[in-house]
Amino acid sequence: EVKDLHENGYKEVTLLGQNVNSFADYSSTPSREPAYQMSDNFSTIYKPNLSPAVRFTELLDRVSLAVPEMRIRFTSPHPKDFPDDLLYLISERSNVCSQIHLPAQSGSTNVLSLMRRGYSKEA
Repeated sequence: EVKDLHENGYKEVTLLGQNVNSFADYSSTPSREPAYQMSDNFSTIYKPNLSPAVRFTELLDRVSLAVPEMRIRFTSPHPKDFPDDLLYLISERSNVCSQIHLPAQSGSTNVLSLMRRGYSKEA
């Protein structure tokens, strides 16, 4: 799809979704890693799906390699699903924009706890 967009003159694509970096495709050739990889110091009330899948970092990797001339952005990530390998990929690929839109819920650990967010301001 990115190749088609590039062939039609598009210069940039944005991967968009609610918690876009929580992406997991169970229908593709899975990696050996479980789909769910939570960042350090985060917890969740939801039971994670540990089945192998293509995770967001792998998707971003594939998209960035498919058309190296295309600028790639993503928006609406969640801090709990921001593994270090995603940051490394952003720093390694010149066509992956390094701007990260990371919405903050609160600067108060107590408020975040009351909101059941699963992380503190220190995380």
